[in-house]
Amino acid sequence: MLADINLLPEKEKKDGTWLVVAGVLLILLFMVYLSTHVIEAKIQETVSVLEEEQQRLSSQIQEESAQESGAVTELNDLQNVADNLRETIVPASDLTHRVTKSLPEGGYIATFDYTYPSTLNLTVQVNEVNEAADFQHTLQEETVFSDVSMESIQYFDPLEENPERFHENERIPRYEAVFDMAVEGQVLRQSGDSNES
Repeated sequence: MLADINLLPEKEKKDGTWLVVAGVLLILLFMVYLSTHVIEAKIQETVSVLEEEQQRLSSQIQEESAQESGAVTELNDLQNVADNLRETIVPASDLTHRVTKSLPEGGYIATFDYTYPSTLNLTVQVNEVNEAADFQHTLQEETVFSDVSMESIQYFDPLEENPERFHENERIPRYEAVFDMAVEGQVLRQSGDSNES
């Protein structure tokens, strides 16, 4: 057998591992850089969405608080109007009771016209002229009424219009008197309140 002897110096083998390691490190650095940018972009997008949501909610809260304050103001205005009406309105049942209590026997109210805030116009029918004068005097005596005046008094005969409707012996009103007066609403309300309690 022949021996193979090589007398040439042996070449050193190139080691490429450091290139591979450097390449892998560069790729890893690039991946970290790229993933950081992607995460940062997502975070920026989330922040901008949250800021828009916050602004929308803030404006909505401001609108609702403005509406609430408007509603509170409107409610206060309505309460003031209601309080004012309670102080100035005249209870119709108490007013009609006072008027009918003052009517003479056989007399009745033909028209009843109350004009806010304190004017009452009455048309009553009575049997005799002096009953109309007595009615005016009785109303003047009431503390609820002031400036009572008889505007007119007229004679009429209902038998002429409908003779079959009435018996001749029936006593029917023959005079129609119109009265104007001022109503003292505060006095009427106070007397109505004291009657209720």
